[in-house]
Amino acid sequence: MARILTKVDTEVKRKFQKAQNIFFFVGSGISVSSGIPSFRGLEQMDYFEGFFPMYLSSQEGFNKHPKVCWRFFQHMYNIVSKAEPNIAHKTIASLQLAAKKSGKNITILTLAYDGLLSKSGVDNVLELHGNINYSICSVCKKKQDTKQITLEGELPICGCGGLIKPNIVLLDESVEEKVYDQATIAVRSADLYFVMGSSGVHQHSKNFLVNTSKESTTIEINPISSYLSRSCDFTLRGNAEDILPQLQS
Repeated sequence: MARILTKVDTEVKRKFQKAQNIFFFVGSGISVSSGIPSFRGLEQMDYFEGFFPMYLSSQEGFNKHPKVCWRFFQHMYNIVSKAEPNIAHKTIASLQLAAKKSGKNITILTLAYDGLLSKSGVDNVLELHGNINYSICSVCKKKQDTKQITLEGELPICGCGGLIKPNIVLLDESVEEKVYDQATIAVRSADLYFVMGSSGVHQHSKNFLVNTSKESTTIEINPISSYLSRSCDFTLRGNAEDILPQLQS
C-alpha cells in the first residue's frame, strides 16, 4: 500500500538525493497545463467531428476514416505547435542536468507525443508514442515536418505513392522495439522510479512499473488516485508542476 503525501517530505527527498539511476515515466497528463488536452483523466478532450479522440488515434479509426483522422491530427498539431513547456517539463530538464553534473543518471520515457520535454531541454527523451511534430510515409518511411503538410481536402501522399501519417504510434499499433527495449533496460537498473501524468490505464504504464527491481523505490505524482497508486511505495497527491520543484529545494 502506498504512503500518501501531499508534498515531498524528508524521506522522499533523501531517496532522491541518494539515488544514482533514476527513471521518469511521464504520461501525457503532464502537458495539460501547457494547454494540450488529455485523452484520459483530468481535462479530457471532447468529441471531434462526432468521434471520440481515442478512436481517431487508433489504427482502426485511421483506416476507416483517414480524412477525419488527419483533420484531427492537424488540429492537435496546431495546439502542440503553439504550446510551451510548463514548470514540470522545465524542472525535469533541470533535474536531469544537475544529475549529470553529479555523475548520476536520469532516464526519461514519455507517452506524450507533443515534444515539449525536448523543447524544454531534456536530453535523449525516449518518445514511446512518437512525436506529432513530424510525419512519416507509411511505405518508404521518409520523415518530414508536419508543418509542411497541407490537406486541402486531400490526404497527404508521399512522392513514392505511400500515404503519409503523423509520426506517432496509434493506439493499436506496436511501439518502436528499440525505444521499448532501451527503456526496459533503464527501468530494471533504476533505484528510484517516478511515474507522473498517467492514469495507469495504458498497459505500458503498468508494464514498466512491474519491471522495476525489488530494491527500487517507486513514486507516483498524481492529483487523483490512479490504477497505479496502490502499486507504488509513495503517492504524492498533486500536480507535477507543483511537486517536482520541491525536489530541488
